[in-house]
Amino acid sequence: MYHMRLLLKALIYCSIFVLCQSVWADQTRRAPSDDGVFTAGPYYNPATKSYFELIRTSDELNWAGAYNEAKNHKFKNTVGHLATISRPETHLFLIKSFSFLNDTWIGLRFYCDNSALIWTDGALHPRKSFDNWGEIEGQANINCAANDYQGTFINAPVLQWQLADNTKFSAYILVEYSTGKR
Repeated sequence: MYHMRLLLKALIYCSIFVLCQSVWADQTRRAPSDDGVFTAGPYYNPATKSYFELIRTSDELNWAGAYNEAKNHKFKNTVGHLATISRPETHLFLIKSFSFLNDTWIGLRFYCDNSALIWTDGALHPRKSFDNWGEIEGQANINCAANDYQGTFINAPVLQWQLADNTKFSAYILVEYSTGKR
């Protein structure tokens, strides 16, 4: 009888371990599932005091749609916004935390009328600060006729930033949940 109880305890512990392993596997996901059921993250970055989550939306969105979609997500009672990547440490954290397999919207806008770059959290992106722009020729064809700004996305194959007008669509957004002052 004693051995039976030990065996039963061992089976219960093994079952709990296997169950926990499957839960931990989802928490370490680096890319969202193809169907969008599982996201990647959120992962905490102590340097920015923010959580970041890579989300696959149900529809492909232009930048304005991605901006609105990000605000629909909450984590720990904090409303999300498209991610701010203003420092190289943040960029490295994101590259290590996520697998960017598809073009992904981030929270930087280029305003055509005054050539200003502004993050969705309201911060100005100074010209001589950290950036991760792709080829300059890709930025030369900025078409501001359709709207007064261009959105920014991470170009999946090369992991560099690129501007796009409202005819560019992607189902992937990088959401940031700011939890403290930077």
